[in-house]
Amino acid sequence: MKHYSTLLKASLLLMGAAACLPTQAAWEKVFAHPTTQAHFITSQGNFLLSDFDDNRDGGIFISEDKGATWTKTDVKDFNYHKFYEADGYVYALGYSARIARSSDGGHTWDVLNYTNALKDVVNSKDIEALVAYGIVKVDDRLYISDFAGGGVLYSTDNGESWQLTDRQSLLINLQGQGEMMDAFYNLVDFNGHIYAFGALSVHRYDAGSDSWELLDLNSNFMSVSTIFDGRLVCGRSVTDMNPETDYLVWTADGYEWHGIKAPEPLNEFGISRNVRAIHSDDRYIYTTGPDGVAQNPDPSGAPYVNAPEFFFTSDFGETWFNSAGLPVLTYPLTVTSDDDYIYVALYSPFPTNADSGLWRISKDELTSGVDSVKADGNMSVAFSGGEMVLPENALQVSIYTLDGRLVESAGHVARVDLGSLGRGVFIYEVVFSHGKVAGKFIR
Repeated sequence: MKHYSTLLKASLLLMGAAACLPTQAAWEKVFAHPTTQAHFITSQGNFLLSDFDDNRDGGIFISEDKGATWTKTDVKDFNYHKFYEADGYVYALGYSARIARSSDGGHTWDVLNYTNALKDVVNSKDIEALVAYGIVKVDDRLYISDFAGGGVLYSTDNGESWQLTDRQSLLINLQGQGEMMDAFYNLVDFNGHIYAFGALSVHRYDAGSDSWELLDLNSNFMSVSTIFDGRLVCGRSVTDMNPETDYLVWTADGYEWHGIKAPEPLNEFGISRNVRAIHSDDRYIYTTGPDGVAQNPDPSGAPYVNAPEFFFTSDFGETWFNSAGLPVLTYPLTVTSDDDYIYVALYSPFPTNADSGLWRISKDELTSGVDSVKADGNMSVAFSGGEMVLPENALQVSIYTLDGRLVESAGHVARVDLGSLGRGVFIYEVVFSHGKVAGKFIR
């Protein structure tokens, strides 16, 4: 183990489990659009965006230049709230049991529906209320999960026709209320099994026997998920300020579930466990929700309002980072990414809110110094474009992993390229003629 200075040891002690460290990154608006709902990046690189206009005159927009310009497609609007792509088709899930399908990357659409499969099991007056929230394709079957009593259905012709999976094995029995069909939010293909997440339950599907296995009857709106480092990670879209509640949960086998601690609150108002959107890439798990840092935009005395928080972690919540800066009075609904940026679709119920739309943050900006210890203004460290930038009076810089392994050392340099480091959290120490500065940064 390398020898640590007293300052560096103090910096390490700040890195407790589930600590939340603010970064200095900046969000920018890509596209302003009222009541923005969902954003998606197709395999061709097209950007798609939908809205949730109650008048149903919104629809789906497409951009072929990463959001610089947008064109409204001619699809009939059914308030599309989720996109999915598989085997040459892009699907957009909408209300009234409608599913839009595109075979050209989102330029043109056909509108399909699955009402015929449910006409004998759902009351006719409830047909218009049917809405699919989950979608996944496995082998030659496209599956959807319905939120209004329809259960889980599948199609073998890419959505042209539908049939039910076994309904009886999907029913749950609530004490005193008898059997009922859950409202399903999410479908996931994980390790060869399809998981259906409802407001109350988690089921796993065996396609060979066409039956569902009940795994949990206390899911509590486990409605969003991602797969990171071989594990299925889920968040709950429900407000919960209890500090003992798991922020996220994960599983490697579907049976044994583990909790992920919440980030530390950034102020006295605490943090809600409401995870409205989750996403991951090869570096981080990203989460965001509507209940964030309370801010007061009017110092004269207007009430505090919430700004969404955006968290990310590379170590399953042992260390969290918060990239603040999303506008107040907006609700993050989807998170997506490409090679250069992280995108968040922000919804506002107020049609005149100019902050509703698509926002982004550079991935390079997420590689930022955090919680730096500064003795005075002459000893400062900056991070830009994947490099550590040092002042002229810096004599020596050393970079360590959290377990104390020295991975970089240089003297009398203005910049240190961080591109050779793996992902994770690192400790740096910079020596000046009149002192030292230590801090943390992430890759």
